[in-house]
Parts: sequence; C-alpha cells; structure tokens
Amino acid sequence: MYCSKCGTQLPDEANFCWKCGQPQKQAASWPVQYEVCTIRLSEGLTLRWEAWVGRTRIARGDAFSLFASIELTQQKNAELVSQLLSQGWEVLTTDKFGRVVSMRRPTKKIQ
Repeated sequence: MYCSKCGTQLPDEANFCWKCGQPQKQAASWPVQYEVCTIRLSEGLTLRWEAWVGRTRIARGDAFSLFASIELTQQKNAELVSQLLSQGWEVLTTDKFGRVVSMRRPTKKIQ
C-alpha cells in the first residue's frame, strides 16, 4: 500500500507512514484466528509422523523402522514440518529433543 498523504510505499499492515507520520486508513483491524495442528508419532508395524487438526489427519510423513535412531526420527519430523511450512503453517511448539509438536496457520479474520 501507499501513504495516503505522501505516497511512500508501506507494508500492508502499517498503521502510520514511516516518512511523514500520517495515520493510514485501513479496514477494521480484527485479530487473526488460527487453526492449530499437532504432530505426533504414529506407531504400528512402523513409525510415522502425522499432523492432525482435531480428529482429522492433514499430513503424514514417510514410514520408518520401529528401531530408528533419534537422529532419524528428528529427520523424519523435519521432513513433515517442511511440507507443512510450504502450506503456510508456522512452528508453535517443540519438544525437549527439538522436534516440532505443534504448528499454526491463520484461518480467517474474525468479524
């Protein structure tokens, strides 16, 4: 967007012009609502990282051995997280091993 007074290019979320100080008129500024996904290790004949929003699985990583090393489990977690980052998710929390266990992304503005 551009300043309504001096025409300086500004970020869309700017409240004031950094050059002239003019307040910028914007649509009502509503807080953003987020959806949260949890990432957990699924156990069966193999292990697999899965991302869930509520009771819906939204993504899952490649399967790997039940006897996998911590390094491999971290690598597989990172691969799933990378997939989710490309879909607009951002990291929310990690566990004590540095593996991502929850992410969030904006859904819509509350009106």
